[in-house]
Amino acid sequence: MDTLYKKDTAEESTALHERYLEKIHGLITERDALREQLRQQNEELDKWGGEHRKQMLQYKQGLAATLDLLEKQKDFLYGEEELPGESLSALREQMLEPEIPLGTRIVFFFYQLLFTLFVAVSNLRIRSAQKQATKEADVQITELTQQIQARETDMEAREARLRQEIQGLRDALSQENMRSEQYQQTIQTIRQDLKQQTGRAEQYEQQAKDLQRALSEQSDRVEQYEQQASSLRQELERQAAQMEQYERKAKELGDEMARLDEVRRCQAGKIRELEKDLDQTKEDNSRLRAEASWATARLRRTRALLWTVVIVIAILVVVAVAGSM
Repeated sequence: MDTLYKKDTAEESTALHERYLEKIHGLITERDALREQLRQQNEELDKWGGEHRKQMLQYKQGLAATLDLLEKQKDFLYGEEELPGESLSALREQMLEPEIPLGTRIVFFFYQLLFTLFVAVSNLRIRSAQKQATKEADVQITELTQQIQARETDMEAREARLRQEIQGLRDALSQENMRSEQYQQTIQTIRQDLKQQTGRAEQYEQQAKDLQRALSEQSDRVEQYEQQASSLRQELERQAAQMEQYERKAKELGDEMARLDEVRRCQAGKIRELEKDLDQTKEDNSRLRAEASWATARLRRTRALLWTVVIVIAILVVVAVAGSM
């Protein structure tokens, strides 16, 4: 029974070892897939960052051109310099031109959504040690998305405001002297917005670097999990080897127990035979004791008879001797 129990335990340990190996292979496969997705996402982020920097450079150039034209408009109003004939139309075309194309926004939002879904799926598959880092990455991505949406809204509002200012410039050609102060305020506002956009661009670049750093940390943690899985696999192999040794020892102990049972049965048969011999010996001893008692009594009677005969013979001899005298 102990042998069967040990055999069942060994089979359960072997099945558990196989399940652990399957889980380890699954984790390795998921790790490789996650690494590939992270590499593709990094490439997409780098590509988007290059396009974003290019668009910001174009936006800065457009703002610089706008500032130059407004300066020339102010000089023209004060009579210091003549305004070119096509400056307003060129300014209008530059300001009406959108900073970021709609297709780029849609693609960026689609990639951003895919990245958010990827992080959510990673949160479900990776172990509890990665959950906190993934939540922080989700928060950073959400903040970045909100900041980008706020920037797009601000840019749209700025574009509408610039359109209104251009329309005001057209309508106010007869009132330049009264509106020169307003133009100066507008120039100051645009300069402040340009400084804010420059600071935001630097902030976005810093956030992208932080995000890449978090992704590299996740890769390092995946490698740590791989090392832990390798250690677990080695431990399971060692346990399997120990279980095989225990099974062999259990088999040897079972054979030894069977041999001892056989010896015990043989000894039990011998003991029963010895008990029968002991009972027979007891019966013989009782019989011999009875015979010895009877022989002792007979010997005593015979000894008494012999003494009687001797005494009688002695008396007869004495009487005979006495008669002969």
